[in-house]
This record gives sequence, structure tokens and C-alpha cells, in this order.
Amino acid sequence: MIDQFQGMPRLKFFAQNWQSAGLPRLLSILPVIAAIFYSVAAQPALAEAGLLLKQTSARYGAVTCMATHKHFRMDASELHVFLKPPFKTVDMYNMASKTTITCSVDEISKETNWHEMTKAETKARAKEMTEPTGEDMMQQYKLHRYQIVHVAPNMKNPALDFWTTTEKDFPQELAEACCKLTGLPPGYGFPVRMYQYRKRYGRNGKEYPLHYQVLDTTKVTSQDFPATTFAQPQGFRKVPDLMELMISDPE
Repeated sequence: MIDQFQGMPRLKFFAQNWQSAGLPRLLSILPVIAAIFYSVAAQPALAEAGLLLKQTSARYGAVTCMATHKHFRMDASELHVFLKPPFKTVDMYNMASKTTITCSVDEISKETNWHEMTKAETKARAKEMTEPTGEDMMQQYKLHRYQIVHVAPNMKNPALDFWTTTEKDFPQELAEACCKLTGLPPGYGFPVRMYQYRKRYGRNGKEYPLHYQVLDTTKVTSQDFPATTFAQPQGFRKVPDLMELMISDPE
């Protein structure tokens, strides 16, 4: 190998030294380099600090939500939902039928409306308004309470009460997406509670409002989540729409 550098003293000198000293030295430290790379690769991914939320949902029943500043996961009885940056799409998995779908958050928002106007309100050309109605506490967290009302001349009908929080422990990066997924207007904070007004009639035929629970958060716990918490299921069959996802039978 050295012979090919004849007539080129500097290159010949380099080749001699590389062969006589550099190569053995390099080979001697290769185990050390390999050990360093192995130790780095073997390190488990850092846990993400966040909140574990126990909730009740009119649509999904008892649910558990895991929320960090980078990820969100909701587990219902058969449905698992995942959100990740930039929080524009949502991945949903039917754990019984092994089916899955990816939807835009805006698409889900259009199909989720707990404050839809009645025919009478639409006929009266009522406008929807969101008004602050006070503050409450949930454990150590301050909540902001709002009411969505439908307003027209000689008409002001409450449609929905909802509670949000802007406390720093709650991932506000997720707030807009979570509001949309629950059918709330974004920009008010992280949603934790919703009650819908429904009209009912007594035996005397008189109308009265019923406060119907849509969403409630019953317990919040600070928790560190391992990376595996937000690893999405693999090998699920993709379906074209939400209806098929919800009604798919186990294979």
C-alpha cells in the first residue's frame, strides 16, 4: 500500500504513520466508541410530565385522558384517541375491531355540536354569543365558567355552560384542538366541563330547562408518562369514515 505513494514524501510519511501508529491506535479505541454509542442508544426515552384526567362523557362514558405539552391520549371502553403536534389531525382506534382512521380536527368539530340552534331560534335569526359567567375551583385549579346563549329580539336562550382552565399545568398548546373536538369555540382555555340545556315539559305542559351533563372532569393527577404511553397501535385496518369505525365488528 505504501509503495503507491513513492515520489510523494508527505503522503508517504502519512501512509507510514497511519499504518504504523494511527490504525492500531484507532482500533484500540473502537471498543470505547462502541460502548459510548451503545450506552446512548440504550438510554430509555425521557418521561413526559403531564396530567392524568378522569372524566365522564355523554358520548363515550368513563374515559381516561393523558395530556402533556406534546401529546394527548384518551382511552374509552373500546376507543383510543391520539393527538400530537401540530395538533391538526386526530388518530382514532377501535380496539375491539382493530380498525383506525385519521381525521382533521376541524372535520370532527363540524360533526360535534352541543349548542345547535332550535328551529325556532333559526327562524328568529338568533345569533350565538359566549358570555363569561364566573369562576369556580376544581381541586387546586381555577376554572373559568362561560355560557353560550342564542340571542334574538325578545329572546335569550341558554344553550350550553362550559368550564375551562388556563392554569399552566394544563397543556394550552392542546387547548384549541381539545375545544374543537368537544364542540366548543376555541380561545377560552383547556375544556374540563360541559353542561347542555335541554327543553323538557312537565305534566302540566309547561316547558322547563334540563341541565344535561356532556363532559365532567372528576379527578386530576400530576404524572410522568413514559414514551410508550403515546405509542400508537400498529397493524390496524384503515376505514373510510367515523361511522364505520364506530360500528365495526370484531374480526
